[in-house]
Amino acid sequence: MVVISIASRPELLPCITTVGRRLCRKQLILDTALGNSRGQRFYFRQGLLSRALHFGQALPEE
Repeated sequence: MVVISIASRPELLPCITTVGRRLCRKQLILDTALGNSRGQRFYFRQGLLSRALHFGQALPEE
């Protein structure tokens, strides 16, 4: 997995897409927090669709 903030660098999306195709990947998955409405709007403007809702939980240190 690679974590990149592309909302502030929209020119990276075509580069990421190209790399994925060269690596014969079937899909591109970009995540954003539920509260990040600007990031979500950015993805929608770029033609991406929401396909899942992910759940997480912080694990307490022992």
